[in-house]
Amino acid sequence: MSERSDLKGMTVNERLVVCGLIDEFDRARSQWDVEALKSIFAEIDLPGYDHEPLR
Repeated sequence: MSERSDLKGMTVNERLVVCGLIDEFDRARSQWDVEALKSIFAEIDLPGYDHEPLR
């Protein structure tokens, strides 16, 4: 995904909601699907986001 200037300045939760990924994120987190989490973070323009604190 290329940089999305419309997401700049938003929190992670705001980005998830705006991109329609909040439910997918909640599912991936509850199942600890690391690959899905990485994909979601890339979608919201946060590739490489540290997902470990979400455990």
